[in-house]
Amino acid sequence: MSSFKGDFNKFSHKYKNFQNPNFEIRVQNKNLSKNNKIILRWVNVDLTSEYKSSFASFGIEGLGNYFEPTIFESLLKSDLKLGNKVEISLGYGSNLKKVFVGYIMAARINDFKDSSVELVIECYDATNIMMFSKKTLKYEDCKSYSDAVLNVLKKYVSVISSKDVSSSFKVSGDIVQNNQSDYEFIKKMGQAIGYEFFIELGKAYFRPIASKARNCISISSSGMLIDYSQEINLTNQLMEVAVKAHHSGDPDRDIIKSVKKVETVGKGRSQASDVSSLIGKNNVLEYYLPSIENMDEAGKLAEAKLFQNSLNFIQAKMQIIGVPEVFSGKYITVKTKFFKKEKQFYITSVNHKIDAGGYRTEIRAKANKL
Repeated sequence: MSSFKGDFNKFSHKYKNFQNPNFEIRVQNKNLSKNNKIILRWVNVDLTSEYKSSFASFGIEGLGNYFEPTIFESLLKSDLKLGNKVEISLGYGSNLKKVFVGYIMAARINDFKDSSVELVIECYDATNIMMFSKKTLKYEDCKSYSDAVLNVLKKYVSVISSKDVSSSFKVSGDIVQNNQSDYEFIKKMGQAIGYEFFIELGKAYFRPIASKARNCISISSSGMLIDYSQEINLTNQLMEVAVKAHHSGDPDRDIIKSVKKVETVGKGRSQASDVSSLIGKNNVLEYYLPSIENMDEAGKLAEAKLFQNSLNFIQAKMQIIGVPEVFSGKYITVKTKFFKKEKQFYITSVNHKIDAGGYRTEIRAKANKL
């Protein structure tokens, strides 16, 4: 077995051998743990860059002789009122890191047979608020999907603290939101050009998939890794993406750009078309646009679409010792007995959970080369 331990020593030192898992929940900037009539039993946080909102939930019980069943009703009218802002930090002892910013969307009271009573609070990030209503609009002054995203995000300054919107190529004709929520509208635009949209700690990102992403943690079987599974799947893999469009400055001139190789995620050398002859000339996506300005833009779009598709080639699921530094939209480096060398994956979802069993982090991630 390799002696590679990744960041085990770094985080073991930082979190004092991972002793005393702890969390803090602030609602409207008020620390719930300071309420001497309740106890926070557990917390669960789901972070994602995929087609859904990040989510968090936590459980509250009454504390000892102070407990009165009516305290939950009182909390739901004050500190835990629906719509209140929630910030969750995780870690060990007093060393905590913020992992979630969202809003209370639901509350549930569980009355158990053993006479215990639990209040469960459910929260979503701001993307959920962007799903509230559907509309039909024409963005006449927007020349690109990025322009349209910036236009939409202006409406959410009260729940989105900042934004990082990468520029995208100009599109001909009108950009239309057709009976869609603002969230669905932005996600569909992103999928069309190989971009991702998600919110992390109140900041909105619209960017080419995995661009600007950094490695957030390195792990191994001899370090922080508890469980690991991996699937390699040829289904829906492509050999090539070809973008075809009219030149925006010359309607009689066509632009055709084809791409077969993708940027590597996984530190491997072989993509799906290298592994099997089943991925051949029939596995080509032809992507048509009304017009595009130049060959470079067509090439960038072809690369983005092929990269977007290729990430489904290798999918990994792993559980590690709980570490709050792990977020979706980042890379993770992994060394297991399956690999001769470390592999890198792009994280698409993360689950952080602290309960009576301790603190564990579950990760789902993707790569496109063996």
